[in-house]
Amino acid sequence: MRLQWFVTLTCILVNSCAFACDLPVFRYALEYWSADIYEVTIVHRGQLKAQEQNLLKKFKEASKQSNILIQTVDIARQPRHEVVKIWKGHSKPKLPWIVVQYPRLLRIREPVWTSYFSADAIELLLHSPTRSEIAKRLLNGDSAVWVLVESGIKERDEAAVQLLQRQLKRMEKSLEFPEDYRRYVFDIMGIDLRVTFPIVRVNRKSPKEQVLVQTLLRILGSDGQAKQPIAFPIFGRGRSLCALVGKELNEENVKEVCAFLTANCSCEVKAANPGWDILISADWNDIASEQMAEFTPPPVSVPMPARSESRVSKIAKRTLLLVVLLQVVIVAVTACVVAWRRRKRRL
Repeated sequence: MRLQWFVTLTCILVNSCAFACDLPVFRYALEYWSADIYEVTIVHRGQLKAQEQNLLKKFKEASKQSNILIQTVDIARQPRHEVVKIWKGHSKPKLPWIVVQYPRLLRIREPVWTSYFSADAIELLLHSPTRSEIAKRLLNGDSAVWVLVESGIKERDEAAVQLLQRQLKRMEKSLEFPEDYRRYVFDIMGIDLRVTFPIVRVNRKSPKEQVLVQTLLRILGSDGQAKQPIAFPIFGRGRSLCALVGKELNEENVKEVCAFLTANCSCEVKAANPGWDILISADWNDIASEQMAEFTPPPVSVPMPARSESRVSKIAKRTLLLVVLLQVVIVAVTACVVAWRRRKRRL
């Protein structure tokens, strides 16, 4: 029975791969993919003081447009809580103490960022110049924001910037949407849909950008500590598709990322796609609801642009072929098992 259900599920997944909507990936992600939630825990001992409770209330109010979940943990009542272990592992810093952890889907329980609980810490957690710029550009219709976390070595950083500028300009010229389609989107949604890839540079030692830097680098492990500039294409509601480190930061990989983000969306669930979300504050839901209130799919007569086949698309086709072959094998095995059981019963 389980095998038959698996065969049915496989058939559904295979068939769903054959369909795609007219929205490019970056637009679909902006309108439909909610940002994953970061867990923010305030560690304290005993009841919070009146001033601390007031600060916590303001924190919750200020975080309504952020992808975070705020909770409190009293060491006296929950001594075995995982964040208490983290607190002890950090040499028991002064309380109350903030612990920020990645979304649970990533299965990384090491803290992203920690600090003494204060008004300044809350401001650093929720806002930074670079994250505000990222949100502004994505909401204004840019395809993706390429965030370059600098290495601190001038020659390497300048070489990385020049490579990105050169290749992204090429992509902006080659990956165009048909004029009819762009006009349709503008008339319905008020968006000037253009392929644009701005670059934002970040000093990895900037005090104001530590939450952003840590959410981008800690997930990379040792690669995040390398003295190399690292490029992160951020799209949707603050989702980093990947990290291009060292030799990975080359023209071919930049081209493939841009092609993927501007290709027709396959309307898959978010978890089936690569990447992770940064901690960011923006009113994504408001702009998405306003845009989609009057939006209807573009006419069938308006085609999406044809794009050259990249290695990403080739890999996808090979994967699809393997899934189809796997489906055939499973069906054959199921048929054999059923026939064998019937024959055994007759005997």
